[in-house]
Amino acid sequence: MNILVHGDTRSHVVLSPPYITAGSNLVMECVMITLNQMLEDHHVMPRVLNVQLDNANVNKSALTMGFAGLLVYLGVLEVVCAYQCCGCVSSNMCLLYC
Repeated sequence: MNILVHGDTRSHVVLSPPYITAGSNLVMECVMITLNQMLEDHHVMPRVLNVQLDNANVNKSALTMGFAGLLVYLGVLEVVCAYQCCGCVSSNMCLLYC
């Protein structure tokens, strides 16, 4: 899973072994790994987490949205979710590979 962090000079890639299936738990784990890495590297937590998701079921699950809601409820950060249409090539993640 690739995570683009604006304001950082590198792309964050989180690798998982082949026996770990993609799902809500993997999405949340990747977000937490990246947030922890940002805190470790820059000693500050971002104020806003802009999450750009595709239209996959795992990204719309109650568990993923509940996790985002928990981050907001606990006052960790503000979360803004944006969903991309299927086949959309205007996203920042798509542009990263063009």
